[in-house]
Amino acid sequence: MTLVVHEEGLLRQPVTSADTLPQSPPLVPGARLPLLGLQGSPATIAVVLAVIAAVVAAIVLRRTAIGTRLAAVGLSEPAAARLGLPVAWLKFGSLAVAGGLAGIAGAGLVATVPFVLAEHFTSGYGFAALVVGLLARGSLTAVCGIALAFGLLASGGIDLQLAAGVPASSVQIVQSVLIILIAGAVIFRRAGAR
Repeated sequence: MTLVVHEEGLLRQPVTSADTLPQSPPLVPGARLPLLGLQGSPATIAVVLAVIAAVVAAIVLRRTAIGTRLAAVGLSEPAAARLGLPVAWLKFGSLAVAGGLAGIAGAGLVATVPFVLAEHFTSGYGFAALVVGLLARGSLTAVCGIALAFGLLASGGIDLQLAAGVPASSVQIVQSVLIILIAGAVIFRRAGAR
């Protein structure tokens, strides 16, 4: 992606001065996602699409044969292979679908404000997604809730930084404390169950 936004022959906007950022030209209005219509909010229909994707994923993983097969592979690859499941294809297919959904999410990010493809426009999202997945512990409902909480923290942190001069690292500190508290609660619950 770095090459794409740094080369003028690809997607970089025309360089007019030394201050021209390495990013694409703004998307044409027809390629931008429509707003949800909430007053004062830049939220687009990407929010609705994300909720729909989460519901479809939940249905596929909990109510279909492919979901059962994926769960079997996730619990024990050797046992799934002994049952005759195509483990390699299931792993490849699930990763391909996950990559495709991540690509759609990235396209949704580019199609929202500021409507440009910029270098490092998704920095930190992979780490945040791993933390959300680990904290959710296999619950798709928890994934949605924790992801929303992290998104609100990040968005609120930007607003606090601009309005009140709060350091940008304060959001990361709050997220880290939340992670420690949740992990500690899980550890204490397991220790109490013994």
